[in-house]
Amino acid sequence: MTLNDDRPPPQKFGKSSGKWVVPPPAQSPSSDPLPVDRQARDRHSPRHDHDIPISERSDVRRELFKNYLIFTETALMQAHDRDAARNMQISNSMPSPYAQPKEDVMLDPVVFREACKRLKFKPTIDLFANAQHHQCPRYCSAKFDPKALTQNAFTLNWASEWRPYANPPWSVIGRVLAKVVKERVTVMSVIPDWPHAPWYPQWKKLCVRDVLYTVPIFLDAHSRLRPKPRWNTRIGILDGNRA
Repeated sequence: MTLNDDRPPPQKFGKSSGKWVVPPPAQSPSSDPLPVDRQARDRHSPRHDHDIPISERSDVRRELFKNYLIFTETALMQAHDRDAARNMQISNSMPSPYAQPKEDVMLDPVVFREACKRLKFKPTIDLFANAQHHQCPRYCSAKFDPKALTQNAFTLNWASEWRPYANPPWSVIGRVLAKVVKERVTVMSVIPDWPHAPWYPQWKKLCVRDVLYTVPIFLDAHSRLRPKPRWNTRIGILDGNRA
């Protein structure tokens, strides 16, 4: 069809009506049958600097920068939480040299008596024990025990005890050293031989004499000898006056 062709446009057969119908004329791409409300468009479109008065631009930019900082801080915190969770999964799946045994462990009574003889120290109270495992008749237990003196050994005055013995959980060794220094008390202490631990230099400073064990010396909850871990064990006499 040419531009000067005056023939009518082609017709289409409507299936529903069964008649030939003429399609509506196609609109030009440049035609805009529905006028656009500028105010409605501005309400839904983002504001630009050229649309904002000069007196308000600094406030808007300050607010945008504040939102950017909040978004960045939130993203960093989420990334940190993901890394921490990933590291925790890795640490739980792999054996760590600083991992505390999940069950209660007790120093072999034979080794305990030998260490007392070599160190010339006879304890009178076991600060970290339980009803099944305690080296002295007087003891403290983290679990409820009517025969124990208390459930929290840190609430006692260690200076009033004659000779305390401490085989604490490894997570509170730092607190044990701090209490020894604070109360100027002499304690028999059992620790894993970890030279890179943060509390190790202070332990060596307070230690008067010690014994290093390289053989299995701990019993499990069923009083069976546990296999030797990858580290050695030190038993020493700590003097709080050496701080």
